[in-house]
Amino acid sequence: MNKAIYILLVAAIIAGVNGLLIKQMSSMTAGSIAWFRAIVPLTFLLPVLLNKKDPVFRGHYKKMLFASSVNAVRLFLYLIAFIFTSIGNAVVLFYS
Repeated sequence: MNKAIYILLVAAIIAGVNGLLIKQMSSMTAGSIAWFRAIVPLTFLLPVLLNKKDPVFRGHYKKMLFASSVNAVRLFLYLIAFIFTSIGNAVVLFYS
């Protein structure tokens, strides 16, 4: 099989198990889960973002910050929905 198919299958498995993992973390608040979900990738991407030779961001900072803020609020509300309702309801509401 093609390498892309394996990557797609792994991504689908991770996305499918995501709701179950969030349900199992009942001792953590939605804010702390969202915090870890934002900070862990940032630690890996920070060297790339701070690279001065080839800057990633070139203009439109206000639009980028606005979109990032909306995404952070969306993630927080998504996690709250996972905690307080069933996984199916949260996913249907998220994608509709």
